[in-house]
Amino acid sequence: LLTTLLVIIGLTIGTSLFDQIGRRLNSQPWQFIHDHPLQIEEAVKFLLAGQNPYAADYRQTPMVNWWKGNPALDHLVDLPFSIIKSVPIYLWWQGMNGWYDERITQLGFIIFALFALYYLFDTAELKRLAIIVFVFNPAFYIFFIEGRTDIVFMSLLLGAFMFLKKRAYFWSSLFMALAVTSKHTAWFILPFYSIYLWYAGVL
Repeated sequence: LLTTLLVIIGLTIGTSLFDQIGRRLNSQPWQFIHDHPLQIEEAVKFLLAGQNPYAADYRQTPMVNWWKGNPALDHLVDLPFSIIKSVPIYLWWQGMNGWYDERITQLGFIIFALFALYYLFDTAELKRLAIIVFVFNPAFYIFFIEGRTDIVFMSLLLGAFMFLKKRAYFWSSLFMALAVTSKHTAWFILPFYSIYLWYAGVL
């Protein structure tokens, strides 16, 4: 049943994702993608060119065609890990294929999220249910296809919880640190995570 579920996810998520990437390749760089991953791509380029992506002018990038009044044209909204994590994949994929789409990197994060969900729950029924609810949640599925970056910090949080369950506190803390340096939303879980570690005698 789990194998069948993963095949269904691949045929839905995977097909939709690569369909949008293909449409973008055959049109313009700012089409068929959200402005958030588009800005990450440009920030990676600035970083590799030796420029500070937080001080760069995004009005000179394809982002200007996405939304003329976009405040992200003047400010990089992401935290550092959101940019750094894409650098090696950008170099590898761009070098191999001559193009890059931020959703290629995000694909690795959703695979890890499914892996973490599998090990977070004890019974086969709960494992499958957790994966179904996570992947096919209407508030996630469509946004993932267009490239919004929530999957990055969510997969890192799931990784932190997975290692926490295994009492691998170093790895759990590392994944939590990466989560809070990838998106501001992850900060809200940090006090509760710290309290848990305190009661566990780790802090």
